[in-house]
Amino acid sequence: MTRRERPHQNVTLALLIILPLFMASFVTDCHKKTQNTQNTSEDTRDIDNSLSTEVRKRLTDSHQVRAGNMDIRTSNLKVSLIGTVSSEAERDEAIRLAGQTEIVKDGKTFKVKDVDASKLIVKP
Repeated sequence: MTRRERPHQNVTLALLIILPLFMASFVTDCHKKTQNTQNTSEDTRDIDNSLSTEVRKRLTDSHQVRAGNMDIRTSNLKVSLIGTVSSEAERDEAIRLAGQTEIVKDGKTFKVKDVDASKLIVKP
C-alpha cells in the first residue's frame, strides 16, 4: 500500500464509523418530535373534553339556562353551543357562562377563548 492510499483509507474508516452514529441520532430526534406531537394532540383533546364538561356543569347549575337541550363541543379552546333555548336572555346567559369557563390542569389554567353560538337557536 502506498503512502497516498493511507489517508483515503483513514477517511473511509472515519465515515464508516461516524455516519451510522449520526444517522441513529437523527432518527432518534425525529422519533421524539413525532411522539411530542402525538402527546400534544392528546393533551389538547383532554383539555377540550374537560372544558366541555365544565361548561355543561356551569350551564346545568344555572337556574337561568336549560342545558338539557344543548350540545356542547370544544375544539382548541373554542366552545360551540348547539341546540335550542326558550329566550334571548337564556341564550345570552349560556354564552356568558361558557365564555367565563376555565379549568386548571397540571397547574396551568385554560380558559375558553371563544364561544360560537351560531347554532344555538331561540325557540319561537
